[in-house]
Order: sequence, then C-alpha cells, then structure tokens
Amino acid sequence: MTAADQGLDVSILAPIQSGGVAIVAEINADYNTFEELVEYAKKQEKPILAGYHSAVSSPRIVLEYALKDAGLKVSEDTSDFEADVVMIDLKGLSNLIPSLSSKQVELWAGPVPHPQNAEAQNIGKIIATLDELPGGKWVDFPCCTMNVHNDVIRNYPEVVQAMVQVTTDIHNFAQHEREATADALAEYMGLDKEILRNNETTYSTEITDHFKNGMRVYYEAMTGMDKFSGEFSGKEFDEIIDKVFDFSFRENLSNN
Repeated sequence: MTAADQGLDVSILAPIQSGGVAIVAEINADYNTFEELVEYAKKQEKPILAGYHSAVSSPRIVLEYALKDAGLKVSEDTSDFEADVVMIDLKGLSNLIPSLSSKQVELWAGPVPHPQNAEAQNIGKIIATLDELPGGKWVDFPCCTMNVHNDVIRNYPEVVQAMVQVTTDIHNFAQHEREATADALAEYMGLDKEILRNNETTYSTEITDHFKNGMRVYYEAMTGMDKFSGEFSGKEFDEIIDKVFDFSFRENLSNN
C-alpha cells in the first residue's frame, strides 16, 4: 500500500499467509496471559518495554493496537513516563530473542518460528496467540500478500491467472498437509519439524472477511503512523480499495 501511495502501479491480488503471530514475554514475567499483562502494566510505576521487528509489520500493529484496545497508553517516546507501555523498534527478526535475554524489552510480538524458538530456548513464554486476544479482531490477521505490477496484468493476464492458481494450489497443500509440509521445510529453513507442524499460520489465498477487515486495520494503523504522504494521504480505506486491490484473478478460481 505504501508503494501504491508513492505512485507505483501495483495491485494486491490475494493473501498468502495470515495468523502465526504470538505475543511473547520474558520467561520469568509476572503474567502468563494477555489479560494479566494488561493488569500488570496498569500497576507499574514506569512503562514496560515492548518490542517489534519492523515498523509496519503485522506483529507491531497487533501488539500496539491490542494494548490500546485494552485501555493502555502506548507510546514510542522512551521519556514518556505517563505511558503504560513504550514500544521499541528492535530492527529485525534476528534481534527478537536476544532482546529478551538481554532484558532490552520484556515482551514482543513476532511471527513463527520466533515465539516457538523463544520457548524452546527457555528464554520466553507465549502469553497470547492471535486467537486468544480479546474481541476476535485479530483472528487470521494478514501477514503477507501476492502483489503484481499492473503492466504484467495488462500484458500477460493469463500468466497472472496461472500464478494465482499455482500459488493457491501450493497453499492449499501447505494448509491441509501440515506433516508433509513440515518435513519439506524443516531442512530448507533449518527449523525443528515440531515447530513447523504446530504453528498457527494459515496458508490460504482465499479472500475472506478476516483478510478484508485486517487490511482495513493495517491501512488505518499506517495512516495513524503518517506512512502515507502521496496519493492516499488523507483518504479513507474505502476510497483506495479499487486503486490497490484486484481480487478478480482469485475470484476466477473455482473449488479453491
């Protein structure tokens, strides 16, 4: 969306992955659930520090806005001692687990496999998955999408259609054949098969209400962060839908 805002002629065709995000606290934290975290934060004399790996990532948006929805004051200003939670940019996935062991932060939100690895190393504990956050707002919150330059759509629509079909077939296999997918990915990704088998990622290109609502939340969050300075500046989500989304190729598929 930021690329389209800046004038890149690109369309989002479909989701490819959603969910799979968890909130992880330091192993000895005095709370074990999201609700307990909220109550704990309210009682502290100074802000607790929470991390994210990328400024416009789904884990950052989930963590910040779930905390705000729960009534906490969230800030990025480390001198804001009136805040309940101060958010810290950890600048990369590789810094998530070290940030807990070094006590740079006491919790973060991150994607598979980092929460599971934190638990396996006895450095952190998962206190909430997306399904466990209040209100049901974050179920299957989108992570990644299939995007294409519109020149390709105009000049090679049959290629785009074939790519959407292949991507859908692959993701259907990954979603429904978790054991075989874990076996195939374990060596390639260097991860334990158990983590890959048991993660809560949804692999799908289906255009669901969860996806549409999640993209709206994304857009509104990015608007609040002043991430749009071009064509989308000052516009509501409904005003930009036709500009950036093209679901026609996914909708052309049957029985998928």
